[in-house]
Amino acid sequence: MIKFRFDPMKNSKLPYYLKNAASLIVPAVLCRISLRNILKTVENYDPLYINERVNYYNKLSHPFTLDVHSKTIKEFKSETKKTYFFDLYRYLRYFSESF
Repeated sequence: MIKFRFDPMKNSKLPYYLKNAASLIVPAVLCRISLRNILKTVENYDPLYINERVNYYNKLSHPFTLDVHSKTIKEFKSETKKTYFFDLYRYLRYFSESF
């Protein structure tokens, strides 16, 4: 007989997946409206600090083009919903699916 013991101290993925599955229901247009409101607040921040943060994360030294096999956001959304999908989708949902 298999015994199941719930351990509240163990990292449960159920709340993570429930929260992220619910985020798929939120219409993308609401995210884009939210993004507009977030971007309106950019003037409240120090431009030098923002530039430092962007330069820290963006290490590209010259322009690039995407491979012809690159997926659009819409194509990416049709993939299996796994942890990495939700981690990336958290940010992708603010942009048009045609990107």
